[in-house]
Amino acid sequence: MSMSAPWIASTKRDGSSSSTPEECIDCGACEPECPVEAIFPEDALTRQVEPFVRINAAYGEGMDVVNTLTDDYATAHNVQNEPLE
Repeated sequence: MSMSAPWIASTKRDGSSSSTPEECIDCGACEPECPVEAIFPEDALTRQVEPFVRINAAYGEGMDVVNTLTDDYATAHNVQNEPLE
């Protein structure tokens, strides 16, 4: 499984749940439970979502890494969102 918002063996942070791929047992129970349909079998992922898989995995490396990857993606794809207050 590749998880963007995993629920199994999860921890809460900033209002979302997260898990590491090492904790996933590929049971698939999290897929129908995800409220935003963000969990897919790894072989069903498209190249379009690969950067987001890397960003999600980076949470274990710290927010500096997550922020750098997110900023790099936004710059490369001209994402222009209003900053959150």
